[in-house]
Amino acid sequence: MPHYNVRSERSLINIFPRLEPVTELNGVYLAELPGPKILTPFKRLFLSVSGLPGWKGKQFFGDYALNILSKKGQIYKGPEMRIQTQPHKLDGKQGAIATYDSTAPHIWQHCTDEFRQIDQDTVLGMSHFDLPAFRGRPVMFLLHRLPDVQGLV
Repeated sequence: MPHYNVRSERSLINIFPRLEPVTELNGVYLAELPGPKILTPFKRLFLSVSGLPGWKGKQFFGDYALNILSKKGQIYKGPEMRIQTQPHKLDGKQGAIATYDSTAPHIWQHCTDEFRQIDQDTVLGMSHFDLPAFRGRPVMFLLHRLPDVQGLV
């Protein structure tokens, strides 16, 4: 397993190109927001106001995924994502790419997620937003596979 520092987004950005692209995702993955713990409330606030309140992770079904959201302890479906194999923006390696459609909240319609495998149960995600204030600034996240979990569907 490659060495990385979950409290450093720079560490995750640096390791991303050295990891193998994910080619297929299935199952339920719990999200972890990297970076200094002091920033976690601000990241959660951003997710909430941008349309992913209480984001807990993703459930993958091969060619599509659902974001998992939570409100007052209740789990529910968030925006759907389409999964395709395409070249990653960062280095052109072929891998799984997730995109949102026109039914997603506005900011997420301009988001592309790329995935790299850290280990058997951990995926490193990199979000790219095609919006003026966000271009060229990847947003990192970790997904941890939860075995034997039913999920949303």
